[in-house]
Amino acid sequence: MLTYDYRGIGESRPARLRGSGIRWRDWGELDFDAAAQWIRQREAGPLTVVGHSIGGFLPGFAEAAGAVDRILTVGAQFAYRRDDRARERLSMIAKWHLLMPCVTAAVGYFPGRRLGWLEDLPAGVAYE
Repeated sequence: MLTYDYRGIGESRPARLRGSGIRWRDWGELDFDAAAQWIRQREAGPLTVVGHSIGGFLPGFAEAAGAVDRILTVGAQFAYRRDDRARERLSMIAKWHLLMPCVTAAVGYFPGRRLGWLEDLPAGVAYE
């Protein structure tokens, strides 16, 4: 079993997020790929992935995706506005497509912790 932080958050957060150049796609293309390779070097047998939220669909971006034998996803979705209830749709659009990009542009990263919403995120992650 392996759990890991994506680059730019948790224990993998650099001292300074501004200008880090970290993108959301890097979490799938680089981080998941490295984790899958690490497991494959140490363990034989089927590779089973359990992913929550974004962790449930980022493996699809990795070259190692083909090596996954099974995947269980929990709450793994792309934030598609029509999935939201009609009365929540406007606030979600404002939050994700207005507030998040504007705050990120002003601060140089998304200060999610200070706002009580998510982790602090590198700008590239917030924009994608």
